[in-house]
Amino acid sequence: YQGRFPPEKGASGSDRRVRDITRGVARNNSVFMLGPFWNRSSKDNQDAQDFTIQYLGSKKSNLVHTRLSFWIHVKSFVRTNQIDAILFYNTTLDGIPTARSLRKNGTTVAYEICDLPSSNVTGYKKQLIKLGENYMPKSTNLNITISEFLENKVSKAAPTVPSLRIPILVDSDTFRHDEEKGKSFRKKHKISKESLKSMASE
Repeated sequence: YQGRFPPEKGASGSDRRVRDITRGVARNNSVFMLGPFWNRSSKDNQDAQDFTIQYLGSKKSNLVHTRLSFWIHVKSFVRTNQIDAILFYNTTLDGIPTARSLRKNGTTVAYEICDLPSSNVTGYKKQLIKLGENYMPKSTNLNITISEFLENKVSKAAPTVPSLRIPILVDSDTFRHDEEKGKSFRKKHKISKESLKSMASE
């Protein structure tokens, strides 16, 4: 996961999803979360009982050098520690050579895509990101998506690679049923006792 984890401030949807999937896999397996050293967090890992965070790569700030260094160290870490499977999360174009190399050498490679970053940019960046979105699904043993739309997209890009849809997960650490807090919230915002409905969008 190339995002900063643990997050310095509030956790994003990506942070929560990566954490929850990692914790789920860790129930019956030894799991490492691999992140770039240049984006390491100063926060303690609150899930240390479930998985270990390993920061890899260069400490320098040069973008090309640090990204290349990270992927070289990922490949080395997986081989040295005889890792059976690796999950790439929303990985960009620069991670494809590592994914293909690991798959070729017998490591099971999965890829999760939760959105289309190319839809938020323009110009040459859009084209580079689209290349990653089109070719990463072809470099794996399994593609994981969050919605039917993305499942159809990766299936079209890589029709021979199995896909798995895991819908939006509920962060049970943050969102808990609490009658007293519910009453206080309704009173503060003058909300009736009827059910309060909300929507989570894919």
